[in-house]
Amino acid sequence: MKNAIIFSILCCLFSWSVNSQELSDIEFISPYHDGYAAIKKGTQWAFIDMDGNLAIDFREDLVVGQRNSMACCSKEEVHDYPFFSHGRSMIVSMKKGIPHYGFIDHQGTTVIPAEYVNATAFNGTGALVLEVVKERLGRNEALGKNVVTYSYNELLIDKDGNTITYVRGPYNLLYTKEKMKTPPSINSKFLNENVLAVKSDENSWQIKPLEQK
Repeated sequence: MKNAIIFSILCCLFSWSVNSQELSDIEFISPYHDGYAAIKKGTQWAFIDMDGNLAIDFREDLVVGQRNSMACCSKEEVHDYPFFSHGRSMIVSMKKGIPHYGFIDHQGTTVIPAEYVNATAFNGTGALVLEVVKERLGRNEALGKNVVTYSYNELLIDKDGNTITYVRGPYNLLYTKEKMKTPPSINSKFLNENVLAVKSDENSWQIKPLEQK
């Protein structure tokens, strides 16, 4: 029993020393968002909490330049560092050379897998994302390959990745590394947390009220 108590005390002291260690050689420190600030070393980013402790360790998949989806019909707000908004921060994963985006929570746990070809930061309603749809048309027996086509839909999702509402689409997608160097644009913005402005074409918008829960 005595040994168990001593072991528990040592574990607590070790945990405190790790969480309270000074961080050095930091190249960039962002303002706090959602109670967390981003810090940079080399090509990696991490997050510290309000006490200056390392909350999420250094990693290379945090997204710089997340778009703020509340900026409607004006210059969009884009930060040059990762940030949390409404409990979520964006991550990126390369699949066949194509960037796909998802989200982590304050613990650094992936809560929305990186499966969208574009996404905005979360606001109080949700995040706008582009979801890829793959359709099999048949099989080319001469080439021994399946014939498939790709498209994407613009959706509004909640913090668990569930679809709140369909926004627009489908639109044809040339789903290759060469064609996806620049992702398709998200052409919807929030007027407020209850109303979306959806771009119809180059010169016009549609107003889309959201259902109240």
